[in-house]
Amino acid sequence: MIQTLSQFPEIKFYIYNLNFKTSLSKNLIVKNFSEREFLNDLINCQAVIANGGFTLMSEAIYLGKPMLSWPIKNDFEQILNAILLEKSGYGKFVSTMNTQIFEEFLNNLNLYKNNLKNYHQDKNKIFEEKLKNILIKIRPIL
Repeated sequence: MIQTLSQFPEIKFYIYNLNFKTSLSKNLIVKNFSEREFLNDLINCQAVIANGGFTLMSEAIYLGKPMLSWPIKNDFEQILNAILLEKSGYGKFVSTMNTQIFEEFLNNLNLYKNNLKNYHQDKNKIFEEKLKNILIKIRPIL
């Protein structure tokens, strides 16, 4: 991935959770994890590149950030998350990384952003309504 991202010197990338001590180049900036800095970068970024973990993926979707998901090999949950991300139109699922794949992702950023505009967090209203209906039905039993 580092090799691919370095092919795009006009784009600044922030890289977290790696054991590098210094930045790799002018556009590849390595940072030690800091929750405050990470959240600030996440809020201000154009897109996210990460594995297929649920937490960061759901945060990216909530914030309207397209995501390029490269799941950990053979990790069923991450692969499923990435497939659902792509099926929803919020980003791209990849099993390998190269310049062509990354360019395709970049070329579709506006499409992903437009699709993300249709995402609405309902604050669990659907779940609460279904639970309420179930409880009403079983209440006489209780």
